[in-house]
Amino acid sequence: MLLKNFEGAKFAIGVDRLDYAKGIDKRAEAFNRLLAAEPGSISLLQIAPSSRADVEEYQKYKEDVEKDQPRQCRAWHRRVEPDPLHQ
Repeated sequence: MLLKNFEGAKFAIGVDRLDYAKGIDKRAEAFNRLLAAEPGSISLLQIAPSSRADVEEYQKYKEDVEKDQPRQCRAWHRRVEPDPLHQ
């Protein structure tokens, strides 16, 4: 049923550990630039299991990627339908 909602949609898919060395935050910034140039053209599915959850730097990075990046993307592209982010 879920897939039927996205029939014909374009997706960018990323699968990486949630690690600042993987550049997921930079990927989100690039996705924002793509949406600015071509609104509504694609959705991003990012799968990122936690990495080194006991290290404070990784906890902060996780918080940034999971909270700040989606909020920024939706603020910049609030008029885009459908929602470009799926969490």
